[in-house]
This record gives sequence, structure tokens and C-alpha cells, in this order.
Amino acid sequence: MATPRISIWSDAPRMDTAAPHPVVERAGDLLWLAYRTHRGDNFAVLRFSSVRDFTLADPNDERLDTHPLFGAGLQFYAFHEVHDTSIAPGLRRWIATFHDGTLDVTAKSAEILVRAVQAPTTAHALAAVRGPGRAA
Repeated sequence: MATPRISIWSDAPRMDTAAPHPVVERAGDLLWLAYRTHRGDNFAVLRFSSVRDFTLADPNDERLDTHPLFGAGLQFYAFHEVHDTSIAPGLRRWIATFHDGTLDVTAKSAEILVRAVQAPTTAHALAAVRGPGRAA
């Protein structure tokens, strides 16, 4: 099997390199992600659709070199797209390398809902974008 190719997915707003845990919430086949941007007091909110799989787990930034795709171009504090023939047709794979962990999502699409929303926390930012009555 060929080694997957990694490219930077530059559409997503840059993350704060010291930001603690992003917040993810799954609702059916949707996955919502909120994280602090490099602008410190702002958060970005993304939504992945037709999610097949996702994890938000190790490695963190201190152990990113242990990730199986590190040698393929995975970088610190960035969003990546993985180009791999083993991904099912019609799906795409993204990896985001945060300070405290790595998000790995296989889904049909990703959409940036908000590039910069001010909120006291990531959970509040997610709730603000999802709307009243939605859990964050």
C-alpha cells in the first residue's frame, strides 16, 4: 500500500498554538468542531457532514512525531487533508493537530460555519453557532 500524501488544508482559520482542548459534538452524521483561533479571543466553528469516523485523542504536540503519518508531512498546529486510495469513494479525511490532541475525521465534506466568533469558551462558541436549545 502506498504511503498517504498529506497537504495543508488552509481553508480553516489558524488555531491558537497554546489552545487547550477543542470541543467536538456529534449529532447523527454531523460533527461540529469549535476551537480557539490564533486571534486569542475568537473561536472558529466547523461542521463535517456524512461523518464515517472520527477521533479526538493522542498524540498531543509533544508526541506528534509518534503519529503514523508524521513522516508523510503532518505538521504541528495545522489542518491537513489526507490523500489516500484506501479512503472510500466520496469521502475525505482531515487531521487537525491541536496542542492537546489530534482530531482525525473521515467525512463527505467540511464547512467553515464561523471564522471568528467571540465567546468565553469553546463550548459557548459552539452553542452560539448551533443555536438556542442545542447542547454544546
